[in-house]
Amino acid sequence: MVMKTKKYTKTQLKKDQIAMVLETLVDEFNAQIEDADGGRMDVIIDDLHAHFSRRSLEVMFFDSIKLHEPDEFPVEVVERHKKAVALEEKVNKELRLLMASEAMFAHEDAYINYMNR
Repeated sequence: MVMKTKKYTKTQLKKDQIAMVLETLVDEFNAQIEDADGGRMDVIIDDLHAHFSRRSLEVMFFDSIKLHEPDEFPVEVVERHKKAVALEEKVNKELRLLMASEAMFAHEDAYINYMNR
């Protein structure tokens, strides 16, 4: 009986990328991750709720959405917004650095070909 070696695919690469990003969110930001529907996952960091997109590998905090006329909102809402914007920028910057620093993620086709040799 001849065993076939399993081919490394773009799907498997994406799964590996997502796993590494989720691990980083938990380790670096103490994130709580909850499975959600489709291409998103619910994430909570510092009591701020967000979505993690499996497609873009980015996090979007609900409270980071721009406030129309912020001076009309209570101070607590404005401060929470500022905190969410800063955290979203910090988290996504870290995720971009992670993706850029990993050779296997920088050139997907080259890595897939390397894994399948």
